[in-house]
Amino acid sequence: MSIPASEQIEQLYHQAAERMRFLSLYHEPLSVELLGWQALPAANSPDQIGDEIGVGVLVTPWCMNLLAAGMSEGRVGDNWLLELPGGNFELTLAHDEQLGFYASGSLVSMMQQFDSMDAARAFAWQALELVMPKPPETVVQDKATPTLMSRRGLFRSLAGGITSEASTATGS
Repeated sequence: MSIPASEQIEQLYHQAAERMRFLSLYHEPLSVELLGWQALPAANSPDQIGDEIGVGVLVTPWCMNLLAAGMSEGRVGDNWLLELPGGNFELTLAHDEQLGFYASGSLVSMMQQFDSMDAARAFAWQALELVMPKPPETVVQDKATPTLMSRRGLFRSLAGGITSEASTATGS
């Protein structure tokens, strides 16, 4: 399966926005936008069969998700492991006739915390920088012991705090 274009994904979610518009969780100042959409080697997921997957952050008026697409197979509702330089993330698989299989994981559920689309975009870009940092060329990462970054750990990183794993290791 090839990686869908960001415009295809945004179109799907624009259609969903028309149905979601009347729900209380819909935050009118926000719109649908896929940020940082990029192709990554399929090696970023041990569950992937194929060459590449697309990864980015999807902002909508009702949620913000880490999104991956281009999977060749799967079962809707199954967990799907995405390995990124910033950590490993369990996403949930879904399927669409046009997009094929894709997986998402919630970064933010209550979008009312963002006053504007600019604020939501800024948060999304910060999340992308944490999950897909550009490693220094001199650092060699040991992939022998992957760890999952929890949603709480991601938010602590965004807030400048430390994760509970780190505080346990340092005795804090």
